[in-house]
Amino acid sequence: MHLARRFLAGELTVLITGSGEQAERRRETIAPGVDSRVETVAPAELPDRARKRHVACVVLSADDPRVGPDEEIDPRELATEADTPGTRPELLVHLGELDPDVIAASRSGYVTLVLETDDLPGTTERAVDRYLDRLSDSLAHDALDSLLSGLDRTTFLKDSAGTYLKYDPGSEDTTPSRVLGETETELDDKDAFGTEWDRIDRRVLSSGEPVVDEVLELGADGERFEHAQIPWTDSEGRPLGVIGYRTPVGQRETRGPQTERSRTEQLARYLAHDLKNPLVVANGHLELAKETGDESALSRVEEALERMDELIDDLSDVAEGGDVETTVHRTELASVAMSVWDRLTHDEPNVSLEIDTPESALVLARESDLRPLLENLFKNALVHGRTPSEPLTVHVGTTNDGFYVADNGPGIAPDERDRVFEDGYSTGNDRTGTGLAIVEEIADSNGWWVSVTDGESGGARFEFHDCPSIPEPEWEPAAGESLSLTDITDVGSVEQPGSASYDESADAWTVTGDGRDIWHDQNDFTFVHTTVEGPVRIEATIGDIDASGPFSKAGLMLRESIQADASHGYVGQNAERNVELLWRETADGLTSGSHLSGEEPRRMRIDRVGDRLTCSIAGPGAQWYAIDQRRIDLDSQVAVGLAVCSTVPNRTSTAVFEDVAVRRLDPGDYSESSSSSS
Repeated sequence: MHLARRFLAGELTVLITGSGEQAERRRETIAPGVDSRVETVAPAELPDRARKRHVACVVLSADDPRVGPDEEIDPRELATEADTPGTRPELLVHLGELDPDVIAASRSGYVTLVLETDDLPGTTERAVDRYLDRLSDSLAHDALDSLLSGLDRTTFLKDSAGTYLKYDPGSEDTTPSRVLGETETELDDKDAFGTEWDRIDRRVLSSGEPVVDEVLELGADGERFEHAQIPWTDSEGRPLGVIGYRTPVGQRETRGPQTERSRTEQLARYLAHDLKNPLVVANGHLELAKETGDESALSRVEEALERMDELIDDLSDVAEGGDVETTVHRTELASVAMSVWDRLTHDEPNVSLEIDTPESALVLARESDLRPLLENLFKNALVHGRTPSEPLTVHVGTTNDGFYVADNGPGIAPDERDRVFEDGYSTGNDRTGTGLAIVEEIADSNGWWVSVTDGESGGARFEFHDCPSIPEPEWEPAAGESLSLTDITDVGSVEQPGSASYDESADAWTVTGDGRDIWHDQNDFTFVHTTVEGPVRIEATIGDIDASGPFSKAGLMLRESIQADASHGYVGQNAERNVELLWRETADGLTSGSHLSGEEPRRMRIDRVGDRLTCSIAGPGAQWYAIDQRRIDLDSQVAVGLAVCSTVPNRTSTAVFEDVAVRRLDPGDYSESSSSSS
C-alpha cells in the first residue's frame, strides 16, 4: 500500500466537474473501477477543492464551455497552482476543440488528454496511482527533512561519491550552503577528519552494513564523536549513498547503557571484590576469640559484619543506577572520606589523609555511592601508592566541576590511564582488577566522568567531572534593592522570534522561545533579562511548561553578556520536570551540565557574588538547598533573567515564571579567595 494512501486514511477523492446528467453519468462510469471516493463538484468550487491534499484526480470535459483558457475552469492554472508539486492533482481532459495552450499544459506531466474511446475508469485509476506515487515521494522527502533538521546533532545525506545532498549543521559551526555539493575531503581534511569520515562512508557502502552509535576519536586533541552511518538504497537494494548523524560527546557520554544481566554480573564481581577484606577480618577475629576467649575480638567481628551489610546495600544501589529519584542527595565529602579512611587504615603508620576543602563542603551524590567509590580509590592508593622512601599521603578536595582523590605515590603512566578502568585490569597477578572498574561504574551511574592525571606531588590524581559541588553551603548573602526585568532578546540563532508578557495581577511572566539548545557550543533561546552591576540574585517558580519536545528548557540564567558565546550559569527544568544545571565557565568554552530528577514545579534561584555562582532549589517549608556552586569567568556587569529554549528548531515552547524576584546582594565579608577550588 502506498505511504500516501495510508496517510490519507481513506480520504482519497476523484472530482468530476459539473452538476448535470453528463457529470453524473461520468461518475457512475468511473466509480466502480477506482479505489477512491468519486464526487461531482460545481465549477465555481473546483479551484479550491482541487488544491486539497486528498484530491488525487480531476476529470474535465473540453466540450464544457466553462473549461478552457481564461474560462471559469482553466486547466493551465489547475496544473500549476497546487500548494506543492507533490499535492497537485492529476487532470483528465476529454478531447474536443481545445486551445493550444491547454494542449501545452499536458506537457507539465499532470494533465492527460483522454479520447472518448479510451477506458475512462482505467485511465482514472492510473492517474490516481501517479498522484499517490508523487505524494508518497513528497511525504517521504518532508519526513526526511524533518528528521534531519529536528535531531539535536549534525545530520546528513550523501550520495555514493560522498557528496552532501542534505545537511543540517546541528552544533557544527558552518552552514548548509557551504557544505552541500561538497565531499568531506573537499571541505576540510585537517587532522584527517575528512579522510576518516569518508573511509567510514565507503565501508558502509561496500558492506551494506550500518554503523550505529559508535564513538570515533579524531585529531591531535582527541575530540570524540558519537556517529551513525546507514546505507541508503533504492527499492531493489542498490546503494545510492549514506544517511547518518554525528555529535561531539564528552567521555561521560561514550559508554552505552548496560543490560540488566550485565549489571547483575558486575554486582556479583564487585561484591566478591569488596567483601573480601571485611570477610577476612571477621574470620580472623572470630578464630582469635575462639582460641583466646578475648571478647574484644568479637567487637571487631561485629564491625566487619556491619561493614559487609553496608557494602551490600551500597553496591546494590550502584547496580540499580539510573532509577528516578525525587530527592536531591547532598553528601559531606570530608565526613564520608574520613570515615572510610579510618575504617581502612585503623591507625596504620606512615599513611595519612588530607582534606583540601571545608569540612562542610557538599557534593551532589548519595552517600551509598560515595562510600564505595572512595573506598576503592583509597585501597588503590594503599596498595599501589606506597614507596619505601616516604609516607603515603592521600588528598581529597573539590574542584570547580567536581572533586578529586590524589596520592603522592609513583603515579600511573599516561599510556595506562585509559586501561585502569577496564574490568579485570590489574598491574599485579594476584589481584582481581575490579576496584577501579567499580569507581567508573559509580561515576557513570551519576552522570559524571572520571579522568586520571598527575598529582601535585607526583602520584595519581583521579578527577570527577560534571559533579555539582557546594564548597560553602552555609554562606548566604543578604538581599537588598529589587530590580525589574527590562529587555527581551533572542540569543543565538532562532527561526521563530520569541516573545514575553508580564501579568501584574498574577505576578507572572509568560515567555515563548525557539532555539536548538543550550548545550555544547549551541546557545539559542529567548531571554527576558536586565543588566546588573555587581552581586545579584534572581529567583522564581517555574510553573506551566508548554513544551515542543521532551528536552525543552525553562529556567533562570546569569550570563556575561547576551552574545551567544558568553560564559553563563543556568538552573531550570525541562519538559519532564527534571532539574537541569548548565554552565559555561569561560567565553571560549562549551556548555556542560548535570540533570537531577524531579516531578513538580520548583522554586529556584541563582546568587552571583564575584565570579562565584550558587544555584539553589527550595525544599519543603520553603527552605533553600544549594545544589551547585562554581566559579564562572564574569565581568562586573552581567545579564540576568529568564530563559526558554524549545530545542526543536522552528517550533516554540512557552513557560510561565511565577513570583520572579531580582535583587542586589550584600556579600558581607565575602572575598574572591574564599571561593577558590583546587
